[in-house]
Formats: sequence, C-alpha cells, structure tokens
Amino acid sequence: MIKISFVIQIFISLILSQSVLSAQNAVIDLETAIRKAESNSYVIKSQKFEKSAAEQNYENQRSKTLPDLSLLLFRQDRFLSAYNFHQQSASLRSSWALGDLIMNSADVAKSESRIIESKIEQEKLSNERRVAGIYLQTLLKETEIEIQSKRLELMMMHRTVAEIGWKAGTRSKLDVLQSENEISKIEEEIERIKNEKEKLLSEFDSIVGNDSLSYELEPIEAEKMIGQLLPDTSILSVNENPFIKEFDYRANTEMLRKDVVTAQQLPALGFGGGYFFDGDPTGDGNYWQFNVGLKLPLFMWGSTDYQRQLSEAKILSLQSQKMNIQRELNIFYRKTFSELENYKEISKIQKEREAIAEHAFAIAQVDYKAGLITNLAFIDAQQSLAEIKIKTKETRLRYVAKLVDLYLAANKSDMLFTLLK
Repeated sequence: MIKISFVIQIFISLILSQSVLSAQNAVIDLETAIRKAESNSYVIKSQKFEKSAAEQNYENQRSKTLPDLSLLLFRQDRFLSAYNFHQQSASLRSSWALGDLIMNSADVAKSESRIIESKIEQEKLSNERRVAGIYLQTLLKETEIEIQSKRLELMMMHRTVAEIGWKAGTRSKLDVLQSENEISKIEEEIERIKNEKEKLLSEFDSIVGNDSLSYELEPIEAEKMIGQLLPDTSILSVNENPFIKEFDYRANTEMLRKDVVTAQQLPALGFGGGYFFDGDPTGDGNYWQFNVGLKLPLFMWGSTDYQRQLSEAKILSLQSQKMNIQRELNIFYRKTFSELENYKEISKIQKEREAIAEHAFAIAQVDYKAGLITNLAFIDAQQSLAEIKIKTKETRLRYVAKLVDLYLAANKSDMLFTLLK
C-alpha cells in the first residue's frame, strides 16, 4: 500500500513539473504580445481614467446649459413703535444662460475628451512599435545563436578530424590548437548573444506582463514576407495617424472656444415666483408674486476680442504643427519604402552569396582532409559561411521590422496582423 501511494505521488509530481515546464515555455505571437502589452500599460490605464473623467466633465458642462432651479425661503420680523409684525415668503428662482444652450458651450468639454482619446491612440502606437522592435530583435538574436551553435558543432567535428590527423602525423599540433581557439571564440560569442537576448526578454516580459515566466516567441516567416509585393501606398494616409488627429481635435476645441465667447455676449434669463405672507395689519394681506428679467452684457473692456484672438492664434499654431508632422510622416513613409526595396535587392544578392559560401565550405572540407589547404583557410571558409547566413537572416528580419513599423505608423495594425498570419 505504501509503495502504491509513493508511486502515485511520483506520478503527480511528474505531471505538475511537466505543466510548469510547459507554462514556462508559453509560445506567444506578435499580435498577442501587443494586445497584452496594451492591457498591461499603466500609462494607457491612466489615460483611460482621464478620458472617463473628461466624459463626466462634458455631462457636467451640458447640464449647465439648462436652467437651474432653487427654492428661496424668506422671513422678516419688523418692530415698529405702534406695532410689530412679520413677513415671510416661499418662492422658486431660476437663471438661464441662454448663450450656453444656443452656442453648445459644452462641446468644448466633448472635444477635450477626444484629445485624450487621441493621446490614448498615440500611446498604443508607441507601445506597439516598442513591443514589435523588441520582438524582432529577440528573433534576430535567436537566429544568431542557432547559426553560431551549428557552427560550433561543425567546429568540434573539425577539431576531432584535426586531432586524428595530428596523431596520424599528417597534421601538426597547431591545427588542433587553432581549432580549439576558434571553438572558444564561438562559445564566447554565443554567450554574448544569449546575454543580449536575456536582456531583451526581460524587458519584453515586463512590458507584456509576465514577470515570473519567460515567453517563447513565435517565429515570423521573414523569407516568405520579403518575397511578397510591397504594400500599396494607399494605406499610408497621414490623417489616420493619432498624432495628426490630436492637432485636428485641438484646433476644433479652439474653434468651439470662440463660440463660448459669443455665448458670453448673449443675454441671460432670470425668472421666479412665489407666495408672500404679509403680516402687516395695515397692508393688503397675502399675495402671489412673479418676476422675469434679462441680463444684457454691454461692455467687457475688449475681453471677448482678446479671447477670440487667442483662440485664432492657437489655431494657426496648431495648423503649422500639424503640417510639420504631416511632412515628417511623408518623409518617413518615402524613406521606409526606399529601405524596403533596398532590403529586397540586398536579400537577393545575399542569397547568391550564401550559395557560393556553402559551395566554398564544402570544397574546403574536402580539401582540408586531403591536405590541400591549411587549417586557417578551413576556419575562414566556415566563418564566412556563418557570417553570410547571419547577414541574410538579419536583412530579412530588418525588412520585416521596417514593414511592421510602416503599418503601425500608418495606424494599420489590423492589416499587419492579417499579413503576419
């Protein structure tokens, strides 16, 4: 019975450890990473609360365009030489700033809410580009580790060949030492790349919200993507960029502020009524009282003109800033398209170079065994092949990185995620 219980405990432990290992190696793709990073961003959370507050402020300002209503209770005691009496009344009073209703003054608060919304989109865009950059840099490091590990494996096999040749008297001890030195250099390079990868993953995990576990990144088919046609330029509308939208919303807010100034020049209505209890024995007794009045702004010492001029100056400033951002975005789009075309051409050349380097390395292997080339020549051929493989992979991933950045800058993340699937 004890043995059966012990076996069951071991079985459960194995299952739990396996589940932990599988959790630690959770695979994540770029789209999921971006979505998780967005939900984990404290800045975005803060801005969403700010937007909620702005929406409540709009409702508050909108309520002020309607007439207010108040109850006035009044009592007065009078002590005269001949007699004493008191007066009291209950009345309703209301005031109404008609200008706020006519000119929709609350729309300023609504427009300010849209400004915050554009800031949320800006933060999302910055977040997306940051996550994508780390993701692709990490994939590049993984590629470098893979290539260097294969090179290390081949170099260790080569050292064995050199040792056999040295023992057989066909090679010198120097060949073995050179091979061991090259192995040490490769191992050192692998550790350096691993360290860089760990730094990237640490940052990635913190942004995505997985501090206790490490993700395994889903590879991107860079070779397939670089072989596809470039995206249509029609997607590159600068007006879709949230930074441009912010300037539009800010300019609209200033236009609405001018309407608020106009609202201040319109009359305000006041009205009320109630019942008056008159205890004066010489008076006419109790009575009802109703009143209505208008407040007409006549002179404000030029305040309204100054406010309009202030808004107009801000609008002109915002328009210039918007045009500058539009120009910079167009420059970025043209530059990125040029770089994408350049990466395509470089990739084709590197593919040809890789084929040549593979052929040269195959010949070097045969020639070294035949004693036709030196050990250093063999190492050089192997290193050249590894370098061109890394450069080819790097070019393809840089192409993908530029393509991703282009789609994100154009605020077309949905199109990007469809492309990556």
